[in-house]
Amino acid sequence: MVVLITIFLMSSTVLSYAQEKQTKVIEEKSAVKTRGEAPVQITPKMTNTPGQPAKEDKSRGDVYPGYCDVVIDNWTGWYIDIYIDGSYRGQIKPWDKRVTWAIPGNTKLYAEAPGTSFYWGPRMVDCGYQHTWKLNP
Repeated sequence: MVVLITIFLMSSTVLSYAQEKQTKVIEEKSAVKTRGEAPVQITPKMTNTPGQPAKEDKSRGDVYPGYCDVVIDNWTGWYIDIYIDGSYRGQIKPWDKRVTWAIPGNTKLYAEAPGTSFYWGPRMVDCGYQHTWKLNP
């Protein structure tokens, strides 16, 4: 009984810490475009933080201070173009993980594999401190 209470207290402490940091992970499978479908309006214009290239997700700390870090985790064999709030943020390699940024609050995520009919999103998320978007085939 003491062991169960200890496990419960430890898990509630971990949950409260995760909620405090507002770290979220969303896992999403690809969808296939059908003829005549226009999934999202995109306006390519900006890459990553002004004046900085995309950074790898290393230890965790503020990669982009003052912004919500968006971690894109590509679990596919395709190159994928990433769009955050309608702005092009670059391309992620197959089986790679990259970090970009978003303004905290409601954020629209969209991704597509060029040359294929596969896409992810559009998905509205509430981005706080860090948001991980896992893209599955």
